[in-house]
Amino acid sequence: MKTLVVFVRYEVWSILGAMAFIVGYQLLTGQIRTKGLLSDKDGSFSPSRVQMLVATLAAAGFVLAQTIKDPTHFPTLPTEMVLALGGSHGVYLGAKFSALMGDKLGSLLLRIGKGPQD
Repeated sequence: MKTLVVFVRYEVWSILGAMAFIVGYQLLTGQIRTKGLLSDKDGSFSPSRVQMLVATLAAAGFVLAQTIKDPTHFPTLPTEMVLALGGSHGVYLGAKFSALMGDKLGSLLLRIGKGPQD
């Protein structure tokens, strides 16, 4: 049984390593495009995307570190990390919603302002 556990452990690490290598290779060769990753549709820099990316990478790093530390158990995320990650995504979605509603409101005001021509 111990041999099977060791085999599965090496197999999982091999698969994860291969996936990391493939993604890294594709990032370096440009097959995975990252241009505009931190920009809005209009090309301007998006701080909400940066904070969401940093929060996500921090949570992923925490899970990875805890998994390496004790691979026999799936790590439990602290409540503060879950709240921070949820808040980060909420801020991002709030910015997207605000931009969307601003565009809709602007076009509505333009239509109302024109009104019927007498």
